[in-house]
Amino acid sequence: MKLLLCRRCQDAVKLLPAIGKRMCACGASWGWCEDDGLHVTYGGEAIPFGFANSSLVHAIEYNDKHPPKDEGIRFEAFIIPESASTIRREE
Repeated sequence: MKLLLCRRCQDAVKLLPAIGKRMCACGASWGWCEDDGLHVTYGGEAIPFGFANSSLVHAIEYNDKHPPKDEGIRFEAFIIPESASTIRREE
């Protein structure tokens, strides 16, 4: 799952191919996901990041069977580097 985090307002926006261009709450960050669901174009003050879908699904399934008392179940997230072949920054 690919998302953008705005450095200014801290809003996180999920990018989906069928939705088109999306902006954060303050309008300083924007981006879209291509129809292939893999390639992303973004700009402004956005930081592209993602969740490892399999890790998130595992955490949800574990949580359903073993609800935590204090802390939630952790899952893997990562910053997508500007050098990644699947993203493109526009100004």
